[in-house]
Amino acid sequence: MAHGVSSLGMPLLVALLLCFTGAIVSAFASSTALLGAIIPLAVPFLLHGHISAVGVVAAIAISTTIVDTSPFSTNGALVVASAPDDR
Repeated sequence: MAHGVSSLGMPLLVALLLCFTGAIVSAFASSTALLGAIIPLAVPFLLHGHISAVGVVAAIAISTTIVDTSPFSTNGALVVASAPDDR
């Protein structure tokens, strides 16, 4: 998958696709574990030097952790479950 993503040729599009993929999967899985899986996928196109590695890793980290407020994630489900009743 890493070589397929890196062969797209447009580094910003690849970074955006990795951020979207990380966000969608992270809504249903562990964000910390997903970082260990998504960041290595970015390495082949980051080695070309066309885009900042720090910026891409930060964007992936933000996109995978910002969805933790989703009611489908563990943290989001705990927030929804502990919300007071409005009766």
